[in-house]
Amino acid sequence: MFNRNGSNNGHHSNATGNGLAHPDGNGHKPAAAIVAEHELLWDGLSPAVIEKLGQPLDPALVSTRDGRGGKDFHYLKGHVVFEQANRIFGRGGWGYDTVGDVTLREIENVDTVTGEVKRGQAYAAKVMVIVPGAPSRTDVGFHAVVEKTVEGHETAYKGAVTDGVKRALRSFGGQFGNCLYGDQAPAAAPARAERV
Repeated sequence: MFNRNGSNNGHHSNATGNGLAHPDGNGHKPAAAIVAEHELLWDGLSPAVIEKLGQPLDPALVSTRDGRGGKDFHYLKGHVVFEQANRIFGRGGWGYDTVGDVTLREIENVDTVTGEVKRGQAYAAKVMVIVPGAPSRTDVGFHAVVEKTVEGHETAYKGAVTDGVKRALRSFGGQFGNCLYGDQAPAAAPARAERV
């Protein structure tokens, strides 16, 4: 378990090194543990990290591709999100892990005009992001298999994990692209790019 400075204290007692207490045998937390957890959730990140998270997203980091309905879709590439995490939390100051297996899904799409059924495959990955001083963030990534080759499956497998990391980090706010969702648009029009 990480403590507030990010080290692994290796203890396995009822009170962990991060200020949280494990639930008792009935799954309940003592009242003192709830207060400690609340303080950790909101006060565990350093002021420097909180300041960086509060800054506006640099429009130069935003890529654009064609979206549904002929609209532009603004997003952050995977390598940009990883660099953002390194810049904000520090290299080695954050991490991620898959939760369970990365699974291959069979997908069926029906053309609404012709009724034709098209079959495809995609990988799904549940990913947990860990930043010491904050609660873990978990989300699901998804990536279609474009080419039915070993390399195509490898690309989709890795893409699902990267997408899960991006989606989990998005819960930290605008620095990870959360500001690009909904009706909000980037402050400046970014250059068009292929999705990575």
